[in-house]
Amino acid sequence: MDFEKKIGIETLEGLLDQMDYYQILGVGRTASQAEIKHGYHAASREFHPDNFTSINDDALFARIVAIAKRINEAYVVLRDFHLRKKYDVLLALPEPQCKLRLPDEEEQKKPVVEEPIKNPQASRLFKQAVLDVKAGRTSQAMNGLKLALAFEPGNAAIQKLLDTIIAQQQ
Repeated sequence: MDFEKKIGIETLEGLLDQMDYYQILGVGRTASQAEIKHGYHAASREFHPDNFTSINDDALFARIVAIAKRINEAYVVLRDFHLRKKYDVLLALPEPQCKLRLPDEEEQKKPVVEEPIKNPQASRLFKQAVLDVKAGRTSQAMNGLKLALAFEPGNAAIQKLLDTIIAQQQ
């Protein structure tokens, strides 16, 4: 393996936690299912661990495996219509809540992350709306967010999540 390829693998593995699933597959956020499938196959061919069995560097091979796992994770989420919708909503959350990875079952059981909303009723409604979105209850989430805006009008975080859900409904 040439030096540039090795550096490329090390760099990519180091950036995985800063990349969303679309970036990992090399497609845009409006990509069709065919484009997602093509992106997955291209990335998978390039970073499949079977292509690197002759490498004697265990640390480098572990990086390749990490990249391959994230490629597979991205494809599993983006190829499924419902998971993709949930993921897109998570990506649209304001910065502290924005998630680049869809939480696994264990992480979904954790309480919703802290919220920069000042009004306690608005904060409670926002947190419930996030849980409703994750559970696929978008109409309840929209109603809760509209009510949260009544308690804290003009809050950008609440409005952004509501706008994202409305856009996903269309």
